[in-house]
Amino acid sequence: MMIDSAVYRAVSTLDRLATVLWYAVELPMERVYFRSGKVKKLHAAICSDETAHLLRIAEGKPLNFIIDYRDGLTQYKSVFPSFRFHSIGAVERRKWTSSYLG
Repeated sequence: MMIDSAVYRAVSTLDRLATVLWYAVELPMERVYFRSGKVKKLHAAICSDETAHLLRIAEGKPLNFIIDYRDGLTQYKSVFPSFRFHSIGAVERRKWTSSYLG
């Protein structure tokens, strides 16, 4: 759970950073998130070593892996939004997860 939380927070922090920079340089209003296409536009507007580094992060495989992982968590959690593990014991929880999740 701690890793899941850290993944959500890391991606959210990068999205917020992109949003702050986007509006600081007064680019047109639109939905902003930390992905290579948006960061390319930021780098074109700011043209600094820092934005070049941010662009390398946005285009990198580690960030894409983390985003895919986060998206998978979000989709999995939406499948069973009302299912509560606290009502069953640890043994039953392991049986459920191993039988349904592989």
